[in-house]
Amino acid sequence: MSEEFHKEKNTLFADILIFFNKEPESFYMFPDELIIRLNKLLEKSKQLITKQ
Repeated sequence: MSEEFHKEKNTLFADILIFFNKEPESFYMFPDELIIRLNKLLEKSKQLITKQ
């Protein structure tokens, strides 16, 4: 998988961990921006898997 993909994945997961560290009770308030980034990352991973 591409280096760009891994960097994007690591940044997203770090942002998710930071969010839950700040807001541990906020599963129901998960930010739309993080959900959108997660969905985009999932789509990219599907594309990379089908290319292999």
